[in-house]
Amino acid sequence: MIVVLPFNSKFLKKKYKKQDSDIKKLIGEVVPRLVERLSMDDRIDGIEIFSDINFDKLVGLSSKIKIIKSDTEKMTVAEDVIVSYINSTQCKQATLVIYNPLFPFVSIKKMDTLFQRVSNGFVNSGIGSYFDHQSLNDENMALNYDPGIISVIN
Repeated sequence: MIVVLPFNSKFLKKKYKKQDSDIKKLIGEVVPRLVERLSMDDRIDGIEIFSDINFDKLVGLSSKIKIIKSDTEKMTVAEDVIVSYINSTQCKQATLVIYNPLFPFVSIKKMDTLFQRVSNGFVNSGIGSYFDHQSLNDENMALNYDPGIISVIN
């Protein structure tokens, strides 16, 4: 599974009203630690950081990491950022995993399960979160629900 991390500092400032201090913390701490966590997992084949920031010296030397220059600062809709990524990379992946780095604690296991369900044709997409069971009344919902923001599309 290849995970795409879209990160544009100008987009974050405009869309989410993030301050410079928030952006610096995301760039210097959150994204590098997230990339390190993802790159150490065998289920992750690659991490593509789609960004206006040069993360080369911040995210380590793993061969799994690829940094792609983005030009998404004028966009205010996440779907437009995804389309921009697909167009700029000529994406060849059948199943695309988009991971919002503002939510760095998404379970890789649950992300992989969702990826497998989409890849194997059980569902066409999974957007926002993952439910292991269909029922909202499931007594183990806390164990089967990951509120982190991910999108898996086919």
